[in-house]
Amino acid sequence: MTDKEPGRARQWLERLRPYRGSIRNSLLAAFILLSVIIILLVAGISIFSSVHTSRALVFKQLIVEAELTSNAITTWLDERILDLQAIASHPDTRANIQAVITSAKPDNEIEYRHLEEILQRETAVNNRMDEIFLLDTAGRIVLSTDKSQLGHFYGNDSYFNAGLKEPVISRPFYDRTHAKNEMLAFVPVKDGQGGTLAVLGARLALDELAKLILAFDETTETGETYLVSPNHRFLTDPRFAPISRAARSAGIDAALTPGPQQNGQGIYENYNGVPVVGVYRWLPELEAALLSEQAVTEAMAGVRQQIWLIAGAAVWVLFLAVVFALFVTYRITRPIVNLTEAATSIAAGDLHRPVEVQAEDEIGQLARAFTTMTAQLNDLIAALAGQVMDLQEAEAQLRQYAWQLEQVNQELERSNAELQDFAYVASHDLQEPLRKIQAFGS
Repeated sequence: MTDKEPGRARQWLERLRPYRGSIRNSLLAAFILLSVIIILLVAGISIFSSVHTSRALVFKQLIVEAELTSNAITTWLDERILDLQAIASHPDTRANIQAVITSAKPDNEIEYRHLEEILQRETAVNNRMDEIFLLDTAGRIVLSTDKSQLGHFYGNDSYFNAGLKEPVISRPFYDRTHAKNEMLAFVPVKDGQGGTLAVLGARLALDELAKLILAFDETTETGETYLVSPNHRFLTDPRFAPISRAARSAGIDAALTPGPQQNGQGIYENYNGVPVVGVYRWLPELEAALLSEQAVTEAMAGVRQQIWLIAGAAVWVLFLAVVFALFVTYRITRPIVNLTEAATSIAAGDLHRPVEVQAEDEIGQLARAFTTMTAQLNDLIAALAGQVMDLQEAEAQLRQYAWQLEQVNQELERSNAELQDFAYVASHDLQEPLRKIQAFGS
C-alpha cells in the first residue's frame, strides 16, 4: 500500500463522517435490511418449491417409466407365451408333435423332420427365441432347434412340472453353457381328450428384452432402466459399464429385500457410486428387481437453472429496492436535514438563516413553526437590544451624576477644611485675650 492510499482512506472517512448516525443512514439501512430479508425469504421459498416440484416431477417421470417398462416386460412375456401357444395349437404342428411323441422313431422320421423344420422356421422368424424344443411328459428334450440340447432332462425342474398343466415362464438365470442370462417358457401341448401330450419349451432371448428396456432410456443422457436378479447379478446390461460384477446400491438392496420397502424411490448412489434419482420395483412375475434411475446432475439441471434465474431476479429486485430506498429516504430526510442545518446555524448565531422546507406534512408544519419561533426570537433580541441601549444611557447619566456629586463632595471637603482652619485660628486668637483677662482678674 502506498503512502497516498491511507490519505485517500482518511479523506473518504472524513466525507462519510457527517452521515454517521444520521437518520438518513438509519432509514436506508432499515429499508435495505427489510428488503434483503423479504427477498431472501421469497427466494428461499421459491427455490424450495422449485426443488420440491422438480424432484416430484423427476420421480413421477421415473415412476411412469418404471411402470411402462414393467408393463412392457409383462406384455413381452405374455407375447412369448402366445407365440408358443400359437405354434403348439397349429393343427400341423400338433399332428407332428403327436406323431413324434407316440410313435417309434423309424415310424415318425418324416413327422420329426417336418416338425423340426417348423420349429427352425419359427426360431428364424421370431428372433425373440434363441431355441424352441419339445419335451416329453417325463421332461426329456426329444427335439430341439439346438442339436446340442437333445436329451437334456428337465424332469426335476419346477417350471417344467408347472408347465405340464399351464403356460409358465421361469425367472431369469445365468446359463453357463451359453454364457448369458436366459429365461425358459413352457407350454403344455394337449391331446384330443384334454390331457398333456407333451410340453413345448423355448429359451427366450433376453437381449431383445434388454433392447426393449433400453428404448426407454434414449430420451435422456444419464437415464437407464435395468433388471437385477436376487443374487445381485445384472439380468440386462446397464447403460454404463459397472465397476463390479455384483449389482449393489441402496435401491437394489431395498428392492431385493422382502418387505413393503421393495417398491420405493429415493436419491442414492448407484452401482458405480454416482448419485442418482431412482425408482425401484420388485417384479414378482420375473422374481427380479426393476430399477429406473437418472443422474442427479441431469435430473436437477432444470432446478439449477431456476435457482440461477431466481438469484438473478433477486439481485435485480434488491438493486431496485436500494434505488427506491435511496429515493424514499431522500424525500423523507431532506426536509429534516435542511431543518437541522438551519437549527445548527441559528444555534451558532445566524438568526437570519432561512428554513427551506416546502413540505406540507408534519415536517413542513415544524419548519414553519421553527421559522415563526426564529422571527419571534429576532424581535425579542431586538427589544432586548433596545433595553440594553436605554440601560447604557441611564448608566452614563448615573456616572455623570456620580461625578458631579464627587465634585460637590470635594468642594464640601475643601470648605470644611477651611472652616476648621478658621475655627482653629479664631480659637487661638480668642484664647489669648481670655488669658489676659484671667491674669488681670487674679
